[in-house]
Amino acid sequence: MVVSQRLLVTNWTAGLVLAVFLTLIGIVLGLAFGLSRFRARTVALLAAAYTLSLIPLLAGVLFNDGTAWPERLLGLAGRLATSFNLFVSRRPVPDTILFVAFISICSWIISLTAGYALTRAGNFLGAILPAGVVLFIIQLYDNAAPDRAAFLAVYIFLSLLLLGRLTYIRKKFFWKEHKVWYSSEAAADLNLSILIISLVLIFVTWLAPASDQPIVTAKKVWDRLSQPFQQTRRDLGNAISGLQAEKSQRPINFYGSDLTLGQQASGGTDMLFKVRIPRVQTVARYYWRVRTYDEYLNGGWHTTGTSGIGFSPNHPLDAADTGGLPTGEFIFVFPDQSIATLITPPRPVWVSYPSILTYVPALDKQVEPVLFEAEPPVKAGQKYTVHSVVDNPSVLDLQSAGTAYPGWVRSLYLQLPADLPPSLPDLARLITGDAATPYDAAEAITQYLRDNITYQKTIPSPPQGQDKLAWFLFDYKAGYCNYYASAEVILLRTLGIPARLAVGYATGEFQSPDQYIVREEDAHAWPEVYFPGIGWTEFEPTVSQPPLERPSGILPFGVGPIKSTPVGGEANETTVPEEPTGGEAGTASGSGRSINSLLYIYILAGFLIAVIVSVWVGMMFGLGNWVAQGFQRVFHAPLPVLIVNGMGKASLVPPRWLERWAKRASLTPIERSFGVVYRSLQRLGLPATPDRTPKEAALALSQHLPAAAGEIQVLLDQFHANLFSEKPGDLILARRAAEFIRRQSLRTALRDRLAAVKRFLRMTR
Repeated sequence: MVVSQRLLVTNWTAGLVLAVFLTLIGIVLGLAFGLSRFRARTVALLAAAYTLSLIPLLAGVLFNDGTAWPERLLGLAGRLATSFNLFVSRRPVPDTILFVAFISICSWIISLTAGYALTRAGNFLGAILPAGVVLFIIQLYDNAAPDRAAFLAVYIFLSLLLLGRLTYIRKKFFWKEHKVWYSSEAAADLNLSILIISLVLIFVTWLAPASDQPIVTAKKVWDRLSQPFQQTRRDLGNAISGLQAEKSQRPINFYGSDLTLGQQASGGTDMLFKVRIPRVQTVARYYWRVRTYDEYLNGGWHTTGTSGIGFSPNHPLDAADTGGLPTGEFIFVFPDQSIATLITPPRPVWVSYPSILTYVPALDKQVEPVLFEAEPPVKAGQKYTVHSVVDNPSVLDLQSAGTAYPGWVRSLYLQLPADLPPSLPDLARLITGDAATPYDAAEAITQYLRDNITYQKTIPSPPQGQDKLAWFLFDYKAGYCNYYASAEVILLRTLGIPARLAVGYATGEFQSPDQYIVREEDAHAWPEVYFPGIGWTEFEPTVSQPPLERPSGILPFGVGPIKSTPVGGEANETTVPEEPTGGEAGTASGSGRSINSLLYIYILAGFLIAVIVSVWVGMMFGLGNWVAQGFQRVFHAPLPVLIVNGMGKASLVPPRWLERWAKRASLTPIERSFGVVYRSLQRLGLPATPDRTPKEAALALSQHLPAAAGEIQVLLDQFHANLFSEKPGDLILARRAAEFIRRQSLRTALRDRLAAVKRFLRMTR
């Protein structure tokens, strides 16, 4: 525990408290294993079982980002896998999760083995040496604050005290074996002598003058001995590079609230993210959107008319123009960097990650999402899921949409700059002269830009005083996506058609069976046009991108509905042939890269995590209750009750834990749910004696957990209805309330204990 506290005060990175909790639990378990009658093999199996269950559980509690448990554990596993892959590739690891996992597992193993060595064999060196080595290493790398060396003094003092105590106990057994009599006063004197000698040794050592010469000599010897291991030291340096970089490293923010048209398009072949898409593709093409802009002024775009609100994954998004439309699931992961801005498909309705949502208020309290800012930032390797509309309106649908635009659309998305050159409206009317509908006008402008403007990644500045878009359309006639998309939006607005600029990334590189790889060079801007009853729809005027092809909506006589196109092709006749599989997503041989050498490790780790998560999810969704109910239907009594009754008939006294289990099994489901009130009181250190009535217990808990007062009342009402009403209580409501109370009490108890640890640390400084 001294070493774990020493590690915590380094403040090297967040999450080190996990090592403290694992140390405490490991000490208790190690001491208990040593005192037990289990054989060494049984102890090893039990220790492995505790390791596989406790470490993910504590990690999920301490690294709580607001997501659901499976999503949280998968996110942590993804971060670990990414960091480990960078480490074995001898590259710096920016995420500190690998260091936290390593030091926490070391603390867990050292604590278990130390407690076991002490109580099983009285092994002094086995109890203090491993942790002592770790303490000296920590002191070596965190020696800026002189007062932290006091931890060394405390550790050595306690070690001397333990050595004296073990020596006394061995002597005591020896005296008893040889029938040597000693008085209780002599025993007290010996123990007091051990304490005084330990204190004197520490005090004298601490005050003794020291010479630098032995340290210099030892350093020379160490440098000579460690010369062959320089590469290993550099590799270990990569593993902890995130500690030095953590404070300076900033998550990426994609696109700000203002966007200039610029002079150069984005480039670079580095991978930014991977996205897993639905296995059946029903849209014309995927775009990965970051944000949208509504106002064009002075050659740049701005976001106006928005509001912000905290978005929780517990509630779906009431997005405009999405009711009743089909949705698909998209999974995003950024393997190499943290991000502060979430990327989504264009029409999201739910995000698995807590965010600050910037939105435009729409009709009937609906919102039009503009931007999701992750809160907290998404770590490298961590995944998040987006549910988004995957509807693909046909040409006939878009032509029939009409022009009944809502007020919130007209107020924001028809804006034009006051100094707009008249040549732009003239060009728009010329291009769309015979267009019968807004869709036909948008298609005509799209095709005009594709036919008449050359794609060019770098362009010069327009002449002084000349409008950028007019120069782009009439003089230079070359540019990249920012210019193409901006020109289409402004031309459409001159015709009274609402449009806006969307920025993010183009589709990227497809990898079979269901994944896209998106790189820096895929950065893209495109226009979105509003159609009443349908919503915002993408168009593609940039000639470097393939044209969008939509279903016509007109079927020949006798032809059935068009089936969804399998992933791998556009929503038309052509499909991309299946690439050979056999590797992890993103490493198929079709990409020209070999299978990752760590694939088998990932599979094994994924299998273990899947087993643990499956069991946990099964228990969460009532699998244990289902099994217990099936047993009870067959034997007409719960299993623990049968065991207790059988032991009573055999004149055997059942253990207390079995009696408690039998008592709990005899309760109704709602009574078991209400038990969370008493357990929460105990967890918070409050009286939870059985003489308290349920109402008194609920009132006491509400006073200490005001955030859960409403749920406590709901649980109490269902409990009373179950006992006294002819109509039984609602079990679903009771279980939901109980789960909410349990989470709130755990968080409060954990916060109180962390506060106590912080107070202790302040006292020790």
